[in-house]
Amino acid sequence: MANVVELISTKKYIYVYAIACLASVFIWLTHFLLPLQFGSLLSALLLFLVITASLLCIATITYKKQLYITNHILQNITDFVVIKDQEGRFIYGNKRVTDWYNTTEAELVGKTDYDFTGNLAQSEAMLKNTTSVLNTFKTEETFDVFVDVKDNKTHHFYSIKIPFYNADKQLRLFVISKDITEIIELQEESEKNKARLQNVLGVSEEGLWEWNPQSGYVSYNERWELMTGVCAGEGSFDEYANCIFEEDKAIVFDAIEAMLDDDVTLNIKYRLRRPDGVVMWVWDRGRIAERDAQNNPTLVVGLAMDITQEMYNKQKINELAYHDQLTGLNNRFQFEIDLSNTLKKSQEEDVYSALLFLDLDRFKLLNDSYGHHMGDKLLTIIAQKLLSHKQGEELISRFGGDEFVVILPLVDKQLSAATAYTTTYANQVINLLSEAVSLTSDLQDIKIEYEVTASLGGVIFKSGDVQENKILQLADMALYRAKGNGGNEAVILDPATENDLNHSGELQKSMRDSIEALDFCIHLQPKYSNTCQIIGAEALVRWQHLV
Repeated sequence: MANVVELISTKKYIYVYAIACLASVFIWLTHFLLPLQFGSLLSALLLFLVITASLLCIATITYKKQLYITNHILQNITDFVVIKDQEGRFIYGNKRVTDWYNTTEAELVGKTDYDFTGNLAQSEAMLKNTTSVLNTFKTEETFDVFVDVKDNKTHHFYSIKIPFYNADKQLRLFVISKDITEIIELQEESEKNKARLQNVLGVSEEGLWEWNPQSGYVSYNERWELMTGVCAGEGSFDEYANCIFEEDKAIVFDAIEAMLDDDVTLNIKYRLRRPDGVVMWVWDRGRIAERDAQNNPTLVVGLAMDITQEMYNKQKINELAYHDQLTGLNNRFQFEIDLSNTLKKSQEEDVYSALLFLDLDRFKLLNDSYGHHMGDKLLTIIAQKLLSHKQGEELISRFGGDEFVVILPLVDKQLSAATAYTTTYANQVINLLSEAVSLTSDLQDIKIEYEVTASLGGVIFKSGDVQENKILQLADMALYRAKGNGGNEAVILDPATENDLNHSGELQKSMRDSIEALDFCIHLQPKYSNTCQIIGAEALVRWQHLV
């Protein structure tokens, strides 16, 4: 115990106490053997000595008890507690130290670390550090690394080193060290995992973000900053939110609300306009990672990926699949989808719609005279004129060649009003396209003013009045009627015209059947000269069938 503070031996206080007892006996005798005045003075002096000696003994016993308690505490704490002299020899070491070196306190005192480890380099480093702290005589906090002699495992320590002088004015070093090996290992593993995550994110080109919904604090990794152009810091979430396209903000904030309120995983795609003006698409995924005692979200983590190229490619594929490459209009495949959707809406809302089938007159002559590239230029101009004439929700498609189709969805509930509007619209298109256009050849030094005319056939329809597969046939029939009238005009049919189409279809079928059944026969009608001589004959084909 004395090694902790290196106290002077307390045996002398016992002698003092014994002398004080003898002095008390002597005081009792002085009252009987000495004169009264001298005896009283001597008695008072001896009494003072007795009281002083008694107090010293009581203080010594109390202090020894306190030291015992202190030593008991030091021996049982889990940290390493040592006292060393200037040469690095142990003056004191608690149980954690003696267990570490597999020794006893008695064997520990007076020896150095080298006596137990045999590691000269490590022992010299420890002595050098001890000397340095004692020379500066300032308390230091250090992180030390030592090797356990039992398993040869490296341990990390956080140490507080306090220089002091003992009761004999000797310089000593008090050290208390905590083994933080597990903490360091966890930290190193965390750093490794973080590095692995950064490598994975670097390969996948994803940005990592973390958000505390309660404090509003947001942190990002470097990839996220490079991707979005928004630097991490105070107010960065608001800056990022301001970059979201106005049309997409509802999608983003609704998804965030669903995640926070209903624990729905965030998984959305939206557009950003970076601070430098670049427009990009982002695929954002996130989820709640931590909650407080009240189950409120305290940490949301997520990944963001730049999918601008992917969305661009998807858009290009969509254009190839559903749009005409020359004019940019919807192609025939998209037209069929638009027509089907329009029919459904017409039936649901009981409203008439219309379809216009447009064909350019004498288009083949332009191609034959000046080449197909000039015909392509004309088709592009026609497409732009049709788009510029849009008055509402028209759906314009290039059907193929020089044929265009315009769907007028949900025109009117009244057939007469729908027919009137469609007729007016069709005539406006005919007038618009009848204007001459300038065409310049890219292959030859040719520039022409080409007079364009068009024929247009249209049909008014509503689901239930006419079948979907016959709408285009009716419009085509109306177009041929317009061409039969000389072209450059519009012919609009109403649903009642379906009877004409049915009759025409049935007639064609009957003719095909009659050819197979040999119902057609030839009759010869003679031709006579002025002298009534047969000079030839006219062949007449008669159809012998039951109507």
